Amino acid sequence: MPIRILQLSKELLFFIALCGLSSVLYLALQTGDRSARGPKPHATPTNIEKDQQIDVSITLVTADATALACSWDNQVGTSHCEFDASGKPWPSPEASSSLANAGATTAKPSLLSPYMTTDNVLFLIPDLWSEPAIARRFEQEPPGKFERDQLRRFYANCKMRLEQKAKNFKVRWQPTATWDDRNEAWVGRISNCSIVEG
Repeated sequence: MPIRILQLSKELLFFIALCGLSSVLYLALQTGDRSARGPKPHATPTNIEKDQQIDVSITLVTADATALACSWDNQVGTSHCEFDASGKPWPSPEASSSLANAGATTAKPSLLSPYMTTDNVLFLIPDLWSEPAIARRFEQEPPGKFERDQLRRFYANCKMRLEQKAKNFKVRWQPTATWDDRNEAWVGRISNCSIVEG
């Protein structure tokens, strides 16, 4: 009889050990660090300068394509904010009588919009939604189909070429929101993006 009790104790210990090991493996798979499951967001460099190419991770929902805007009187190349510094829509090239009278042709402008990185750095970026990976993500979840709070947040890991610093401009995060003054931010063009679900 004492031998049978000893055998049961060994079996019970083996069962407990097996359960413990299974629990540890399950927790490791469910709560393991993100690097084991996918790319991490890029940390935005702090010491950056004009014409430098950096890695950025931009946090987005597809509603941002039409919700975000900036207000500024300056242009960077052919890019400008949707609104001038007074908050009025930027004049179209056709509205400029001097260009029309001179018969000048201009490149199609691209709109700057404000975007935040995953580590809370503001950039003004033109044509973000035409970048192929981001455009595909937009097609999968067009904002008109869902309420904003139903849209899944994601981030875009991209290369960014820094063009110029914008100073003393305004941003807004919703069409009905008030303008928010900003001192400065880099204008940059993105490329080679990959999408990571948030």
